[in-house]
Amino acid sequence: MNEQYRPRGMPKGIEFPLGREDGKKPVGRDAEDLTVDDIERQLRELGMVRNSKSILSRRGFLLGATAVNAAALTGGGALMYKSFQYEDSLIAKLLRDAEDEEYSFDELVVEAKRYLKENYGMPLAVGPDKDNEQILGDKATPLEAYRISLRTLLGEVSRYPPEMIRNATSRKVLPIRIVQNPAYKIGSETKRAAGLAFPWPIRRLALDSSRSVMFQQGTIHHEIAHVLTFGKYNEWKQRWIALHQPLTNEPYSKTHEQQRPHDDSGQEYFLTAYASTDPFEDIAVCAEHIMVPILHIKFLQKIKNAKNPAAKRILQAKYNDIKDLYRELSGGKMNDDYWRAIVIEGLQKLKATGGRP
Repeated sequence: MNEQYRPRGMPKGIEFPLGREDGKKPVGRDAEDLTVDDIERQLRELGMVRNSKSILSRRGFLLGATAVNAAALTGGGALMYKSFQYEDSLIAKLLRDAEDEEYSFDELVVEAKRYLKENYGMPLAVGPDKDNEQILGDKATPLEAYRISLRTLLGEVSRYPPEMIRNATSRKVLPIRIVQNPAYKIGSETKRAAGLAFPWPIRRLALDSSRSVMFQQGTIHHEIAHVLTFGKYNEWKQRWIALHQPLTNEPYSKTHEQQRPHDDSGQEYFLTAYASTDPFEDIAVCAEHIMVPILHIKFLQKIKNAKNPAAKRILQAKYNDIKDLYRELSGGKMNDDYWRAIVIEGLQKLKATGGRP
């Protein structure tokens, strides 16, 4: 990896291979790269471009869209969003067999935790709260599960400018726990959760290490979206209810709470059933779809394929709202070039996986 594109303060190796979540390069047909023309055509089909001018220079495409936009994303050449160029690295070693005697896993964890804490204000802990006050769960987290969750967490958090996460709390700190099968209490009842975001007494997160990599990726962004919008609930609630008024005055219903989070709600203007339960969850679901490249493509396809013009406008308004919010909170770093890079990465991953998330 060209060192000029390494995120400031990131240890060598905290980069993540594209294409397959196991870190292996795709082979055969799946290994074929999209051409510049392929990318431009698909961006136009997704409504990302409205003119006939070339979107990417050939040099820019070969370097990777995020590398080309490094200065725009970081304000100084240190890339906060992953480049398409990856080499063997520190965190990639987390996926290797334990028989490799060339490294110490403990040292890798220490370095990764230091990176999260010093750059993003995210001190990392493992397992439930010792006093079981808020975050419950299995007392033991399997080493392999922790290894994968740590790699996933680093990869997804690195999509944000550090100050955007630090500024999400008055203390400039956002603690996070990796927990096997996390749960929380409501009165005397204990409930399971794939992820948790607590607004009080301090804002903090929990991530379920028992879930798939794709699920964890979405959950990380979902819970971060909650943290970023804590304190704005009433404002956003009224705003997002009003978005649906061409079709309904009461769009949200708790009747979908018992469905699986990613089930279809049956309404074109919601991405999932869970999004239809509450405006706050709708916002977080839209945010996770915008931040995970493959899900971003699905969001754009949902907008494009909506048959009801009013539903199409509602989805587009939600998409625009999240992008505008993140542009503001990132100090302009999450701009049009940033989102175009996300889309290109999503198209690349869909190509590498044969269209499967």
